[in-house]
Amino acid sequence: MDFKKQLKTIKKALRQHPEEKPKASGGRAAEVYEPVCICRDRNGEFKNLYASEAEALKQAALLRQYNGAILKVYPCPDTPGWHLSSG
Repeated sequence: MDFKKQLKTIKKALRQHPEEKPKASGGRAAEVYEPVCICRDRNGEFKNLYASEAEALKQAALLRQYNGAILKVYPCPDTPGWHLSSG
């Protein structure tokens, strides 16, 4: 099986198992977008997916204000939505 077919199979399997969806933790300023993507951070955890660039920028600004974290916003390569990146 070639790489593209394997990736397609993995994406399909992840979408069929709702227990694998990333979960929002309480107290977050921005709501996490409901559609699922398979993007993971460097620790292997699912990345939060924001519905709009504005929501992602709002979250990035809050994290900078409270934690001093400087984050970039970028579109998800897999699913309509936006992620935050430290790099």
